Amino acid sequence: LWLKDRLKVPKWAEGLMPMMIVPTIASIVVGLLMFFVIGVPIVWLTNALTAFLTSMQGSAKFVFGAIMGGMAAFDFGGPVNKVASLFADGLLLEGVQGPEAVKILASMVPPFGVTLSYALSKFTKKAKYNKEEEDNIKIAFPMGICMITEGVIPIAMNDLVRVVFSCTAGAAIGGGLSMMWGVESPVPSGGMFIVPAMNKPLQFCLALAIGSVIILKKKPAESQASAEEEENIDFSDIKIS
Repeated sequence: LWLKDRLKVPKWAEGLMPMMIVPTIASIVVGLLMFFVIGVPIVWLTNALTAFLTSMQGSAKFVFGAIMGGMAAFDFGGPVNKVASLFADGLLLEGVQGPEAVKILASMVPPFGVTLSYALSKFTKKAKYNKEEEDNIKIAFPMGICMITEGVIPIAMNDLVRVVFSCTAGAAIGGGLSMMWGVESPVPSGGMFIVPAMNKPLQFCLALAIGSVIILKKKPAESQASAEEEENIDFSDIKIS
């Protein structure tokens, strides 16, 4: 905006202002500020954090993995998840690959957890999901295999506290175990398709399974559409002739 209001160019170059001149100059200025001014303390902080993470052992690794895992699963791909995701990606650039495995695992726990819960409810013949939720699970599971968490949102909205608590707790436990067992991922995304690239794929799958076991869900609620349909029926309009 400052450049647009104050930068004067010849008449023939005015058409280039919005598409080339202003974006190019603004990008150069901001890039130089990021690299030489803002980036300097960020580099110091990143180096200190990298050294701290590489020195962690045992229970400290579990706690760190649990915090990372809980953040990554808490809001099903929302802003809290993005903070954990960008943090893990930044550490991956520094050669620290453990948090990346935690991010991948935690993003898969919610869809895997609700799918496992659905399968168990069918096996035990105890209904946990209504028809609409069951249809959503059939979409959420393949999305979860690809590390897409958002498919769980329609299911969580019907029982927000229990599902969010279950997914967050499960991802925290799975993430803690993943860090403690030293699971690392050199790839930042891809779900089950990049598990073979991890250094300990079997331990990753075990941590994912343990995290996915934890799921709480109340009895299925009647779908809103059905309830509204039933509510709108007015038998006084029926006439027999």
